[in-house]
Amino acid sequence: MNTVGMSQRDLDALLAEFDRPEAAHPRREFSRWKFRALSVEMLLRHASGTDLAMRVATRNLSCGGASVLHNAYVHLDTPCTLVLPKRGNLTAPVEGRVVRCEHRQGIVHELGVRFNQTIRMRDFCGDGPLLDRFSFERVDPATLVGTVLVISNSALQHKTISHFLRETKLRLRFASSCAAAMAENLGSVDLVIADWKLPDGATDSLLHNLRSVGYAAPFIVAIPPAVDLSKHRDGVAPEAYLGLPLKEDCVLRAVAEFLLIPGAASVYPVNGGPTADCSLTTIRDTVAGLTFALRADDGIGCYSACMTLRELGESALKGQVSNMAAQAALALGESLDLHRARPHIEALIASCLALGAGGTAAA
Repeated sequence: MNTVGMSQRDLDALLAEFDRPEAAHPRREFSRWKFRALSVEMLLRHASGTDLAMRVATRNLSCGGASVLHNAYVHLDTPCTLVLPKRGNLTAPVEGRVVRCEHRQGIVHELGVRFNQTIRMRDFCGDGPLLDRFSFERVDPATLVGTVLVISNSALQHKTISHFLRETKLRLRFASSCAAAMAENLGSVDLVIADWKLPDGATDSLLHNLRSVGYAAPFIVAIPPAVDLSKHRDGVAPEAYLGLPLKEDCVLRAVAEFLLIPGAASVYPVNGGPTADCSLTTIRDTVAGLTFALRADDGIGCYSACMTLRELGESALKGQVSNMAAQAALALGESLDLHRARPHIEALIASCLALGAGGTAAA
């Protein structure tokens, strides 16, 4: 349950009412995505240094913050942590501060939380590559820096993209075919924008070839309206699609997604197989979750995280971490005694951080 005592049905009805009159803010930087979770763990740190753990309902999410519903006023600038549900039945603690508290009705207060670091929205919302939906609501072109390879056999497409990116600091390079793209110095390319079809092959074959030679930069594909993307979700997939005809704001937002947000680019594995990057992300999230659970005196959460790290440690981390995780879980015992297990858990977290497997929040 949550602090406002609402069921999913009641929450959906209330938020539908909240959303009806809302218009886009003229100066809003990040796009808000609906994110209606009934019960999300939240930790508030009071000025005294004490932590208050509770469960709140969420309204929306952006890469820079979240809106949640609570049953009381919270002082602005209060440090907090939200444990957000991720795709793949994972969770990730994200640290931030309360920057807005507005009474809405009855006991319901809406809290605006600004994250200390941006998160990668695709970890929490959506399924597969992004399609004309990106984290930024608006982009300052002058903030875009790097090298973009545009692959198209259309001179008009080259000219259009050049025009859209004219106010950026991007270096544009052009190729007219798969063969020409493969001949480029890909090590210096930060992002690719390619047409769906090229004279010497389909883009998915080009992407497969690029990934097979180790090219890992984000890949955006421009597609016509009638393309069925459902059959392209397995195997190698691009990070995003842009619908044709291209629009300037969409191109800027797509480029910003992968050049301005840390960790936004994630390579989809060949044939859906696991990647080392995915394992490392899981480990980092688990360490962050363990740290949060320890702060919240959550014995069950600590035990679950220790058991996960024990299993991950056998394959992705050094054996000593697996052993330490097992010892921490054993120290918790059936009674979940955090007082006895705390030194073991703190040592486990320190070892993970020393190995570079720890992380802060959820990006």
